[in-house]
Amino acid sequence: MDAHALHELAETALRKHLTALSPEGAIADGDDLHGMGLDSMRSINLLLELEATFGVVIPDELLAPEHYQTFGALKAMLRRALGGE
Repeated sequence: MDAHALHELAETALRKHLTALSPEGAIADGDDLHGMGLDSMRSINLLLELEATFGVVIPDELLAPEHYQTFGALKAMLRRALGGE
């Protein structure tokens, strides 16, 4: 999967779980997702949605909280889960 497609799919999934982001608000790679409303329960729901969206089971070693701190970290985790890193 190319970087643009991964970005678009991940952003679409992520937007549903960020309570402090307006519908037209941008998400930058360095943005603090917790500050945008991604709490522990929303992180679990996001994980399930990402697995369904990307057709992958995210391995346990990629479930660490640091992979959900920023959008860039989330995309890096997805690339690893998809075998691209």
